[in-house]
Amino acid sequence: MFAARFDGGTPATLNCVAGTPGEDVIQLEAAEYRLAAGGGGDDGNESGDLDTGPSSQVRIVGRGLGATVVAGSGDRTFDVFAGASLALSDLTVRDSAAPSGSPGGAIRSRGTLLLLRIAFINTAAGNGVSPASADGERTEAGEGGAIWSAGSLTASDVSFTDTRAGDGADARAFTVGNGTTSFSPGDGGSGGAVLIAGGAASLTNVTVAGARAGSGGDNNNASGFFAGGSGGDGGAIAVTAGAATITNSTFQGNRAGAAGDERFGFQVEAVPGSGGAVHAAEPGAATVTFSTFSGNAAGGSPFGVTGVGASVSGAGVASSILADARGACASLSVGRNVVLPGDTTCPGGIAGDPLLGPLAADGGSVPTMAPGPGSPAIDAIVGVPCPATDARGLPRPRFAGCDAGAVEVQPGAPGAPCGQGGPGGGAAVRAVSGLKVGPAAFRASGRRPLGTTVTFRLSAAGPVVLTVRKAAAGTRSGRRCVAPTRRLRNAKRCVRQVTLAGRVTRQAQAGLNAIRFTGRLRGRALPAGAYTLVVTLPDVGARASRPFRILR
Repeated sequence: MFAARFDGGTPATLNCVAGTPGEDVIQLEAAEYRLAAGGGGDDGNESGDLDTGPSSQVRIVGRGLGATVVAGSGDRTFDVFAGASLALSDLTVRDSAAPSGSPGGAIRSRGTLLLLRIAFINTAAGNGVSPASADGERTEAGEGGAIWSAGSLTASDVSFTDTRAGDGADARAFTVGNGTTSFSPGDGGSGGAVLIAGGAASLTNVTVAGARAGSGGDNNNASGFFAGGSGGDGGAIAVTAGAATITNSTFQGNRAGAAGDERFGFQVEAVPGSGGAVHAAEPGAATVTFSTFSGNAAGGSPFGVTGVGASVSGAGVASSILADARGACASLSVGRNVVLPGDTTCPGGIAGDPLLGPLAADGGSVPTMAPGPGSPAIDAIVGVPCPATDARGLPRPRFAGCDAGAVEVQPGAPGAPCGQGGPGGGAAVRAVSGLKVGPAAFRASGRRPLGTTVTFRLSAAGPVVLTVRKAAAGTRSGRRCVAPTRRLRNAKRCVRQVTLAGRVTRQAQAGLNAIRFTGRLRGRALPAGAYTLVVTLPDVGARASRPFRILR
């Protein structure tokens, strides 16, 4: 169990040293941190979720997905107040649920929320609740099975698994004297994983699997001519206000909410949820590019009616794969989509089976679905700018054009065009992605922790070189920052990066690699301070870098 007060600059509390102005950084070790059970709705960190005060700036850093786990207990996990900011990286958030009717199964944010390499697993917004008496009030269903945001949201390399918005309350009737007081069924919550209720959201390299918007409540034969409650929209993501951009993302097996059962012979059907994966309440509020949809479905009703858009409703979509029947995309003016043969709901699309592989760990921080040999998605996007990398961090484009969807097929991979993309007529051009240094702060001598592990992925096997850079004082010479000299003693000061003497060279394999780095170069321990680790592929000139720190 753990509890913390996230109020930068406040007096000491809960045995913590008094905060100082600015961002507070919390480093969590490789362990499970389960919140102490407590009453939902508390906003002072006395129990339940972790509350960021109105002016707090907090950054929580884990040791990696699956290594550092923060688990809820009878409440959501984080609550970000207006004016506050919370940044999370390299950890898993799981098993949390908002109180009845409350939004944001894992996080409710009215401030600034930054997510980098995070996995959300088994989280839920609060269900609607019927009143306990005739003079009570019904609680509506909560929205955003993992995240509810009305501020600023930036998410990159984030996955959502088995998340859901709240279900609507069932109808209920009470006998009062000679009369009856009835409450109609409630509607289901929208946004099975994410609900954008205002502000701006940017989601890149995101995968949502098995999310569900809330189902409408049933009539339960309550006195009164009620249809069932309507199903929630956006099985994965719903935008009810504000704006969202979604890039390089994968949506697999998500579902909008089903309408509730009327069970009374009422002839007006409840409305099933629309947008099996993504729903936008207003045209233009959400744009989706270079993303993949498969196995998603709009909500249904007891009368056999289905909501609009197995993949999307209301959102603009371009350069994507919609492998769902009746995907219902609102195509953007650039970047054609790949759709299933016979799908007339997505005009102007390239019809054909995209031959998607299963959702799998195929490089990068989130699972993806790669198009197979002969897929019409390969090289489908020509003359249209595409992101520099795909959902796995691998470069785009590699051949005649960019691939539709979240994955760019790399040279040498199954499905890659022959005779293109690399030296020797189709040889794989190597690339590095997913570089991590864990732990990012360690010792090179003395007491533990000693050393660290450098992990990364290669698109093809070959040599790698590890070098270390350190910031050093410099002076400006034209556009360059160079070492200080007497001639430049009056020039403007600057900070330059110096590569230290010594290197580590290894032969690395295709896929995931792990190299132990002791913090020593040429047999000498690096002094305490901040550094940058650089991984270079000498044969192709590709490189990636990550910061780290040597402790005293």
